[in-house]
Amino acid sequence: MKVRVKLGSQSQTIVFEQQAPSGVRLEDLRQSVSRQFHLENHSDFQLSLNQNDALSGEDQTLDSFGIVSGDLLHVIGSNLPQENLTRNVNQTQNRRQPLATYSSQNSIESQQHRCIEIHLLWMYKHQHRH
Repeated sequence: MKVRVKLGSQSQTIVFEQQAPSGVRLEDLRQSVSRQFHLENHSDFQLSLNQNDALSGEDQTLDSFGIVSGDLLHVIGSNLPQENLTRNVNQTQNRRQPLATYSSQNSIESQQHRCIEIHLLWMYKHQHRH
């Protein structure tokens, strides 16, 4: 079973090998999230399906919440370390510029490929006329 978990702008995939949602407790998931996101005290946060309502019942299995493999959960809580959230936002902002540059390069290359295709098509049509 896999679930995606998001804390701020950071996203991680938590994998429970060869386990169905009925075999994973909320407490198991919270411990894994704590390790993945380096949260020292896993009582400082809650998990939510909708970013507002915390899931409760540590002994409840994930299927009792309607969680299936591939679902996205959100880490929520007022005691989350702000430096993690700030660092994640800064990392995202730093990645935006190269992505924009890459997108613009892709756009230029796409236009160049289209021009080449048009030119080749024109040459092909003119060769078959003679």
